[in-house]
Amino acid sequence: GRTVPLAPLKKTKKMENVTKTQIEEWKKKYGKVLSCTATNDEGGEETAYFRPVDRTTLSYAITLQKQNKDVEMVEHVVKECWIGGSEKFKTELPYIIGATQVVSELMQVKQVQIKNL
Repeated sequence: GRTVPLAPLKKTKKMENVTKTQIEEWKKKYGKVLSCTATNDEGGEETAYFRPVDRTTLSYAITLQKQNKDVEMVEHVVKECWIGGSEKFKTELPYIIGATQVVSELMQVKQVQIKNL
């Protein structure tokens, strides 16, 4: 079979290049920025930064969830909402699954009260 080359990854800021200034710029652009940090195999830290989920990302995530594709749903949200930091959160399954808590926070909905009038 013929192999199709993957599209090159966009050049992004590496973890050590993410500054407080960059985080403030992201906050202005996205309103909210979340980070998550995991210990890597060498005992160091990997940190990634995420923006809130948008309507398109949320819609597809819900579709995946309805199909009981929870891993794919988490992976989709992580990849779409990642804005900087460690690329491992987009490429390595243990980091993607570890980011499940971030996904829950990114997809958080408001609790509402329903009244029958």
